[in-house]
Amino acid sequence: MKGFSSAKRFEIKGDASVLVAKFDQRLEKVLIGKLQEKFLAHNDDPIWIIDPINETTNFVHGLLFIAISVALAINKQLVIDVTYNSVLEHLYSAVLGKGAFKNGRPIKCSQQIDD
Repeated sequence: MKGFSSAKRFEIKGDASVLVAKFDQRLEKVLIGKLQEKFLAHNDDPIWIIDPINETTNFVHGLLFIAISVALAINKQLVIDVTYNSVLEHLYSAVLGKGAFKNGRPIKCSQQIDD
């Protein structure tokens, strides 16, 4: 939330539509550090997948639809995902074989079929 409500510093990465916020880079270092502390033995497998600020462009422009995403893959299969929107206080989580949740309550895909 501190980064969301403050002035943003960013750089353009690759094409002009890809922004990398300085806060994005700082948060990535924090997440990696915490995961390395807790799961010291994890090297190439299992693999942690981190997106410190999903939708960085929204973050830079102060839009609400941002999230921190962390997932765990074992033997190249995703087994855990946690996505948190700190602005809206929405915590999504999923565990392989256990279902998906929003703020601790079960959620499921709609039955809508795309033609």
